Amino acid sequence: MIIRSDGYILTNQHVISRAEKIRVQLAGNRIYSARIIGADPVNDLAVIKIEAPRPLPFLPMGRSDDLMIGETVIAIGNPFGLQHTVTTGVVSAVGRSLDSGKNSRRNPSDFIQTDASINPGNSGGPLLNIFGELIGVNTAIFRKAQGIGFAIPIDRARRIVDDLIHFGKVRKAWVGIVLQDFRSRLASRVGFPRKRGAIVAQVIEGSPAWEGGIRQGDILIGFGGKKIDSRKEYLNELAGYTVGSEVSADIWRKGKVFTRRVRLSSIPIALADAIAQNWLGIRVAAIDERSLRRYRIQSRNGVMVTRVIGGSASANIGIQPGDVIRQVNGQPTRDIESFREMVVRARDFPRVQLLLYRSNQGYTLTLQP
Repeated sequence: MIIRSDGYILTNQHVISRAEKIRVQLAGNRIYSARIIGADPVNDLAVIKIEAPRPLPFLPMGRSDDLMIGETVIAIGNPFGLQHTVTTGVVSAVGRSLDSGKNSRRNPSDFIQTDASINPGNSGGPLLNIFGELIGVNTAIFRKAQGIGFAIPIDRARRIVDDLIHFGKVRKAWVGIVLQDFRSRLASRVGFPRKRGAIVAQVIEGSPAWEGGIRQGDILIGFGGKKIDSRKEYLNELAGYTVGSEVSADIWRKGKVFTRRVRLSSIPIALADAIAQNWLGIRVAAIDERSLRRYRIQSRNGVMVTRVIGGSASANIGIQPGDVIRQVNGQPTRDIESFREMVVRARDFPRVQLLLYRSNQGYTLTLQP
């Protein structure tokens, strides 16, 4: 859907991810070539742009934080190639999470569920309220179900879109805490009223969480107004925020509930080396002339493993010093800077995929740090 009169268009990342060329056909059969402004596979959103000779009509963005179960909604799309199909239904549920598979990079969280008919071809199309305001991006279906479709809430999408338009990518937000899940035994020991939750195991001094007053031992029970019962739920919510967002964090501490305001920042890139060592179990360096000769590496493209920590995920899977890493989660790591950026982005996923070269033979490895 067109979201600005100067030709910015919002869609799903999976709609354009394999495209070599992108063309946009408007009502009236006008066709324009489009270019990608930015895409975010985690939230499955993308922004493309066309150059039209005059300002275009566009959809105004509404709100999704005040949706009511049973509220009438409208979906528009091209199911099975049937152009400009309009269906209606209601909001069936909000805050739905979907399992998109263990190897998926998409973030399956916080969907609007609707019974407005959504089919293949509706992806990236609008979900509207009765005022014609954009409240969601139609994204997913259950293949064998009828009347069950899912849309990304526009409040979440708006934050992502702003980053894609202004920076071409999502600036990953950093809080500076490490969470651990716990169950009923620990809850009863500390007097926590729920059977499960997420406890703050570490707070990095000077981080947004530290400045906001969150401390080790606090139990996170809410983030951005959403209830949090696990580390996964926290990570799903965090993925919808970008650098500069101010978010409320509800914590339980010694029988009392406190609300802290946290202004999210970007992670200091200097921490990426510590993440790679403590999380993946490796240290890396740029490929220099000595490395080229010693390990018979034929290209400087990538980063070279210089140390593997014993007992780590990398050691267990057989990574060795001298191996060259050229991709992290499908993204190229041409040098130290790009490797650090990819490691920072990957830290919230349970698995990390590496493209590794040894003796100029390529191997794809999946680590579970």
